[in-house]
Amino acid sequence: MLQKQDQIRLCLEKMRDLISQQHEHVAMMDQHMREHGGKGPGYYDDEMSMYGDEMKSQGFGGPESKKRRGRAAPPGRCHSCNRAETPEWRRGPDGARTLCNACGLHYAKLTRKNNTKQSQSSNGSSLRPKSMDEGPQRPL
Repeated sequence: MLQKQDQIRLCLEKMRDLISQQHEHVAMMDQHMREHGGKGPGYYDDEMSMYGDEMKSQGFGGPESKKRRGRAAPPGRCHSCNRAETPEWRRGPDGARTLCNACGLHYAKLTRKNNTKQSQSSNGSSLRPKSMDEGPQRPL
């Protein structure tokens, strides 16, 4: 009975040590993420090393499975308002997934507005149909 208690105590101490190591690792990774503005491209490589090279090359579907592009890790912060969390990351002037949802919608609206202004100014005034511009002038 005492042996079982000692074994249980040792197992619990090992679990406590492992949990404290994980907490230290998470804190270190959080600090790294804050310093570098998000998870870098090699962030998950260390995590995948525990599965061995076999899983990296084959994936879960085996060697014959199609290669699919996964979604990139979310960026650290919105390039416009510095927001860290958003329901969806949107394309901005700096590329894909650089703006939060609100800033991305605002940017898309501005670019649509600017594109319509540019097309109107290059074609002349497009408020009237061409038939009225080119047709004979009638006195009013």
